[in-house]
Amino acid sequence: MADSKKVLNVIRDGKTLEIHQSEVMVGDLVLLREGMQLPADGLLVKESEVLCDESAMTGETDPLKKETMIGCISKRD
Repeated sequence: MADSKKVLNVIRDGKTLEIHQSEVMVGDLVLLREGMQLPADGLLVKESEVLCDESAMTGETDPLKKETMIGCISKRD
């Protein structure tokens, strides 16, 4: 399938669905896989050593470690 990188697994209304990235809606939980490109901004709900290459957007060449929103807030306080 040539378009397989654009197919995502999401949880929507408590059900796991396989959808095209253009069908992602506000409130969907996107299940991340290694090497995938994210179709939108979002909040990280649960993580385990997530690194992101943001060089195309920011020019930053080093992978950046990502944390959950709760983790970020706890460091801020």
